[in-house]
Amino acid sequence: MAELDLQDVVKGIRTKFSEQNHFVFWFDRSGDFSDNFDEITKLLKNTFTPDQPFATIFMHQNEQFKTKLKLVELQEKETYVLIYSPASVPSLSQNFLADFLRFSATYTANAAIMLREELGLPDENDANQFVEDNRKFFANKDRIRRFKQIQDTKQTYDAYAMRALASLMHVNESRLTPVLQAVLHGSITEDNVGLQEFTKYNLFSAFWTFVEQAFGYHGPRQLRLLCTAIWLNYAFDQMGQEIPNGFRSNYGLGNLNNAITFIQNSQRLKDSDHDMHRIAEAVYEFINGSHVFAKIEIGKMAQVDAFPEIDQSITLWITERLIARDLAATAGKLSLPNLIRARLDMNYHSEYESVYTMQQNAITILLSHVTSDGDDIEQVAQHYISSDAAVDTAYRVFVAARLNLSPEQEGLVAGLNDVVEEFYLHDFLVPSIHTWNDAYLPTKVPVRHRQRNFYENYISESKDRVVVIISDAFRFEAAQQLYEQLDYKDTMTVSMDWMVTGLPSVTYMGMAALLPHKKLSYIDNSEVLIDGVQTNTTVLRENILRARNEESIATTVDSFRSEMNTEQRKQFLSGKKVVYLYHNQIDVVGEALKTENEVFPSTEKAIDELKKTIDLLRNLSVVNIIVTADHGYIYHQSSIDETDKIQLPNTNFVKKEQRYAICDHSIDETGVRSFSLGELLGNDDSRFVSTPINANIFKSPGAAQNYVHGGSSLQEMLVPVLNVKTQSGRSQAVSAQIRDVTNINRITARDFNVRIMQEDPISETVRPANYTIYFADNQRQAVSGKIHFSADLISPNSAERIRSLRLTLSNQSLENREDYELILENDETGEQVASKYQLDLTIGGDFGFDF
Repeated sequence: MAELDLQDVVKGIRTKFSEQNHFVFWFDRSGDFSDNFDEITKLLKNTFTPDQPFATIFMHQNEQFKTKLKLVELQEKETYVLIYSPASVPSLSQNFLADFLRFSATYTANAAIMLREELGLPDENDANQFVEDNRKFFANKDRIRRFKQIQDTKQTYDAYAMRALASLMHVNESRLTPVLQAVLHGSITEDNVGLQEFTKYNLFSAFWTFVEQAFGYHGPRQLRLLCTAIWLNYAFDQMGQEIPNGFRSNYGLGNLNNAITFIQNSQRLKDSDHDMHRIAEAVYEFINGSHVFAKIEIGKMAQVDAFPEIDQSITLWITERLIARDLAATAGKLSLPNLIRARLDMNYHSEYESVYTMQQNAITILLSHVTSDGDDIEQVAQHYISSDAAVDTAYRVFVAARLNLSPEQEGLVAGLNDVVEEFYLHDFLVPSIHTWNDAYLPTKVPVRHRQRNFYENYISESKDRVVVIISDAFRFEAAQQLYEQLDYKDTMTVSMDWMVTGLPSVTYMGMAALLPHKKLSYIDNSEVLIDGVQTNTTVLRENILRARNEESIATTVDSFRSEMNTEQRKQFLSGKKVVYLYHNQIDVVGEALKTENEVFPSTEKAIDELKKTIDLLRNLSVVNIIVTADHGYIYHQSSIDETDKIQLPNTNFVKKEQRYAICDHSIDETGVRSFSLGELLGNDDSRFVSTPINANIFKSPGAAQNYVHGGSSLQEMLVPVLNVKTQSGRSQAVSAQIRDVTNINRITARDFNVRIMQEDPISETVRPANYTIYFADNQRQAVSGKIHFSADLISPNSAERIRSLRLTLSNQSLENREDYELILENDETGEQVASKYQLDLTIGGDFGFDF
């Protein structure tokens, strides 16, 4: 046992020496310390002073007489001597040292006993036997150290074996679950590193015995087959079925509950979730899962998240329903929207999130219906705001999700894009544009909703400092999404209003209209003047602002956020009453041919940047913030056909783009409408702006074809006025709280349903929270699977905020009639709320080790 700590040995020997006794005999029958003799000699010598002569003798068998002569010599020199013999004490008739032994001290050391004491194990049969059986395992200081670090109150042979397995796998718990998780971090084939270690140190059989006891597994001792049994049983249990007869003989499990809790708990851990995913895929392929689950009805399959491939089957089924316009289809009791919501809350949701997001938003689009509200422009706008804007958002999210698909997932939604594109363009966008143009006239837009009155309506009368963020092409529907994200914050009060741009709905018109002015005038080089002054740069716009209010300033959002530090931002804002920040994330992407297909992801990025800018301004004590836009846009991903382009008659156009044309006269063409430029600008300009009254474009040179603006549609002309009032200080919003509302507090079955209620709906003072829910013993150790719970419900009806969860107790030793606790643990804060339950069932599964 070369790796034993020899200090205790040396200390024990040294106590045997005294002034009256200079000789110590040590007969080591098993020769455990033969290899350590030189080191012991060195250590012992260091315990004597220079004037105390010391020597050691290594006495081999049958060397008693030789040793006696040497001892006589050393005795005369008053030398301290350790005599070590790797043999038993000879019989008296053969012991020439009997006289020396009679008057000398003897020392004995049992390596196994010393090791047991070093490990802190009791002097009991199980401990002594385990140390004796595992000498090879303990012949290493690092393994001894790890074994000692693992705490376990059980003092049984099995418990010691589990500690040894845990130390080999470098886990800190003497339980089978973390040991098996660590083993499965490697391959599930014969070359598994963990199993090789177990074999090397004679613990292979112990490991498999524990596995067989825990899961009731009786198949061959192969990881692939064990994993197949665990995952297969888990999948069929989720469906409420037993595994098919053809699998039962090879993959039946006697303790199904432990399989369930093992997978549930492993999926909750970041360190093992990837391994669980990898193994699930390997098992699915091994059992030919596509064949096994082919005849399972969709309602039952909807409950299964054992295998990621199940999501493929479900998404394909949903796609088929959507393409067939069978929107009322159900999977069991789940409607299509509820089925998608349920799958997004399951284990593999992140892998298939883009697919489910496409399908979720496809349903919104395909269920939409544009209705005409007559010629009242406010009614048309309000209907869009309350209903149809959500369809534009759904289409934007649908397309953005499609761009995020991995190549192998494209087949899961094959054909869906064409259906959605056709519907959005012809059944929603075109009718929406027709409805708007039936109602729209420049003179019918209420004064308070005209974009060119923005400064007078929102800025001029404000007594507080106002920061205006103008985001180029920030559509109303995108602003609604920003509104929803800000409205949850209790540090902000948010309100939404709307404006209608002039025509053409383009940057040079919109940016000018948002500035203070007496007169707007359009000149021939795509420019609008304010009282004769140019407006096409940030510096020029700042000059116009300062002419109205000298305590004004303007810059870009990028400059404010990225080029200034905190002190520079404070200096920038100091003493200013009107601040304009210009933001260009969407238009700059959409107008370039190479990037126009990224305009929807760019819109999402714009929302995030604006939210961060508002937070930054709040931290700088800015109270009043307005987010608006110069114009919106139309985007659809289908290619523009030549038949979708309107050929205008040859004439002298002042300006012609895809969605508008400016010339001296109105254009009388089918699908075209003309408006007085003078009415649009509020002056006496006699020219006309002409636009398509559908989703078509004019034949005109230009980079982008799918991303267009400038015309007459709600998508292009309705822009937001998002007013944000901020409050200083930290947010007082709290995480959504949940509580146990189960009717009984007795656990009557190993599969037990609990009822959990979210206390309050999500609001500006209650933010969503994630919880982990499980049963635990009095040491707060889980004795069931751990279930994820998202507290994100917004319903004001408390009954609708109650959900039933199934928890499965592991089939380990549990004390009947004893108290256990239902733990509700906040994933972010770690805070726990516990409810007491009494166990009241027939107990089984006392393995002698912790699962």
